[in-house]
Amino acid sequence: MDQKLKPVIIIVAFNRIHTLQRILNSLDMAFCPQGTKLIISIDNNGKNHEVAKVANKYKWNHGEKEVIYHQERLGLRKHINACGDLSYQYGSFVLIEDDQVVSPYFYKFAQEALNYYKDSPEIAGISLYNLTYTEASKLPFIPLHADSDIYIAQVPCSLGMALSADQWDRFKKWFALNPELKDIKGLPLIVTQFWAESYWNKYMYGYMVVRNKYFIYPQISYVSNFNDRGEEMYAKR
Repeated sequence: MDQKLKPVIIIVAFNRIHTLQRILNSLDMAFCPQGTKLIISIDNNGKNHEVAKVANKYKWNHGEKEVIYHQERLGLRKHINACGDLSYQYGSFVLIEDDQVVSPYFYKFAQEALNYYKDSPEIAGISLYNLTYTEASKLPFIPLHADSDIYIAQVPCSLGMALSADQWDRFKKWFALNPELKDIKGLPLIVTQFWAESYWNKYMYGYMVVRNKYFIYPQISYVSNFNDRGEEMYAKR
């Protein structure tokens, strides 16, 4: 019998205490089944011990909680890769960065979407965020509303995403080939010329174009992004 995926929740944090506290507060109102594991993964710069204190103090009422305080500075791209690799242990994951808050129904959507599309080879992942802006054209984006509560787009989303271990493994195998993004036809110039090297999703973008993959997007967003000031947000592009 096919086993239902029960994704682990991974919160990605670094050096912002108030944003971590805010996302954890929003998790308190989320509807998650008992037995749902929460991992708070903290990149280490040698000075962010207060962030680890907030993570360790937080009480998760839906299951086991684990705080991973990395031994060295990874940077955003390696940090996301390390978090994604946890899917090999847990089967699937929901990843949320610390400058976001979640809808109470985020886990239900992520779990149901993962299980529905887990055997669809053309799907690279599930977004929890509804696109409102097209970075390539710098214009608003409004998806057509038909009879579905989702749509597909050949655009990756790191503003809350869910992937199965199989989906993650297919991406990692492509990433291990050390692809040159500048050689990939069909990528927007903003991805190849302006996004910082630390941006993880530029490589997911390349993978999706080369392998003709898509992300599932909800018509209504299950996360909100605050765009709090952070090192990666203001990285040189």
